Amino acid sequence: MARYASVDRAVCVACGTCAAVCPKGAAAVPDGRWAVIDTARCVGCGLCARACPAGCVALAERGAAV
Repeated sequence: MARYASVDRAVCVACGTCAAVCPKGAAAVPDGRWAVIDTARCVGCGLCARACPAGCVALAERGAAV
């Protein structure tokens, strides 16, 4: 099953690291409060989850409850 990234908003520090490493441009910090992931663009590579200094990005299975 395909994966996608999701962000725990309570932990996110809006540093933008996820957006900087995302090869598909799926991660962004549009309002400066927390990161958001465009799940339509996310390919589930996990680069953002590995790079996140706050540990707030996780991979979830598409179709699974987050």
